Amino acid sequence: MKNTLYLFLSLTLLASCDTGEDSFYHSNQAPTISIKGHSHTDFGKHQSDSVKFEEVYYQLDYLVLDEEKLDIDVAVDSIFRYEIEEDKIVFGAEKIGASNVYITVTDAWKREDKLLFNLTCFENLPPVASLQIDALQNVREYKFDAKGSYDTDAKYGGKIVLYRFFVNDKEIEKSYHTYMNYTFPKSGEYKIGVQVKDNNDEWSAIVQKTLTI
Repeated sequence: MKNTLYLFLSLTLLASCDTGEDSFYHSNQAPTISIKGHSHTDFGKHQSDSVKFEEVYYQLDYLVLDEEKLDIDVAVDSIFRYEIEEDKIVFGAEKIGASNVYITVTDAWKREDKLLFNLTCFENLPPVASLQIDALQNVREYKFDAKGSYDTDAKYGGKIVLYRFFVNDKEIEKSYHTYMNYTFPKSGEYKIGVQVKDNNDEWSAIVQKTLTI
C-alpha cells in the first residue's frame, strides 16, 4: 500500500513538473536583438555601415532583451575577423570588400532571433573640390577660394592636404592654402579650375567655372 502511494505521489509530482515547465516555455518570450553601428545613433534591426581599411577595428554594439542565458552566434566571410564581447562585437578588416554579417541570439529554450548587418571595408574615398570666385578691389584681380572642398572619408581621418588652381586648363599654382589671388592680363572669358588632394594621395576631379571679365 505504501509503495503504491509513493508511486502515485511520484507520478503526480513529475506530471506537475512537466506541466510547469511546459507552461513556462509557452509564457517565455523569444529573445530579441538589435544593433547600433558606428555611424548610427539608435539601435535597430537592419543597418549598414563602412570602415576604412587602415582603421584598427570596428565596434558594433548590440542589445538583447531576455532574462535567460543566451548564446550569440556570428556568421561572416573572410573579409572580417571578429570577437564577441559583452554588449559588443569587434570586427577587424582582413581585406577590401563588402560583407553580410548574420547575427543570431538563442535562449535556453532554443528560441532565437536573427538579423543581418551589412559592413563594407574600403581603402579610400576621393575628396571633392569646391570653387568660389570673388572680385577684389584692383582691376581684373580675383580671389579663387576652395575652402568648401572636403574629403569624403573625413570621419575616418581623411583631410585635404594640397590645392591646384587652373586658368584655361593651365596650372598656375599648387598650394597648401585654400585660396589664391590672381590678376588677369586682359578682359575676356576664362575657365577657372581647382583640384584637391587628400592625405591618401588621391586627387579629386577638377571643378571648373567660367569667368567673364
